[in-house]
Amino acid sequence: VLEYAGGISRQFGAKAALRADYVYRDYRDFYTSQTDTSTGKVSDSLGQQYDLTLIVNSNVPKRKYQALNTQGTYRFNARTDVGGTYTLSHAWGNWEGENVGSGPITAGFLQYPEYKQASWNYPEGDLQIDQRHRARIWVDYGLPMVSGLTISALQTLETGTPYGASNINNTSSNGVDPRFYVTNTFGYLTPPTGATSTYFFTARDGFRLEGQKRTDLALSYNYGVGSGPRKIDLFMQAQIINVFGQEQLCGCGGTVFQNGGGVTQTRIDQTVRTSVSHPALYQSFNPF
Repeated sequence: VLEYAGGISRQFGAKAALRADYVYRDYRDFYTSQTDTSTGKVSDSLGQQYDLTLIVNSNVPKRKYQALNTQGTYRFNARTDVGGTYTLSHAWGNWEGENVGSGPITAGFLQYPEYKQASWNYPEGDLQIDQRHRARIWVDYGLPMVSGLTISALQTLETGTPYGASNINNTSSNGVDPRFYVTNTFGYLTPPTGATSTYFFTARDGFRLEGQKRTDLALSYNYGVGSGPRKIDLFMQAQIINVFGQEQLCGCGGTVFQNGGGVTQTRIDQTVRTSVSHPALYQSFNPF
């Protein structure tokens, strides 16, 4: 990845501060599976032949990201302050580059290229992590009548993430079968089937999930025991997450036992039924 970043910050007296940072990332040389007429075939010890697949680096997969990150804080005193962060970002390309189960994955754009088209197999658009607007606003208030007791509130505001109606490789057996519309003059032994051919029926970013709104509260108490170099600080904190029970379909994470901070859409059914999955109900069509 080539990353370019820069920022500016300004202090206003002893109480207020503002900061803004810009970042641009251009990802390169993705791991990509290549199976074509140049890679040839390979045989096992029993003499069985297979189409040979090589793992190469390629810039056919595309993934770019840019963002403007801003932050502002104002401190009234040692125990009371307000602040906020706001991020305006954009992630786009034709390759997500990772999934929930495996992390980084290998692109298959260069496998059997005669049996696919970029416009429907790996179109460009907004990626799943494209959460365009994200904001956090917080308040910490130290109760004057109780030394060490602080009440905190955090407001989260986020827009939804995009997704399309597609049949993703290896998640269902209802893609499109390009074999009926391509004459195999290339000598492939196992050209792609409908179960392994991704087809986007809409734009990659054809739909968006709901935005997320959430309010969290916290109560913190600090108590010092002793004095001087042997002083010990004891603390206790109680948190109430999502005080108002706002539960939008945000696609912003799994359960608390998973990576709840990441974007995942595994609970959203993006299946499109086709002649591959339901041949008695639907006619096949030429994807070319």
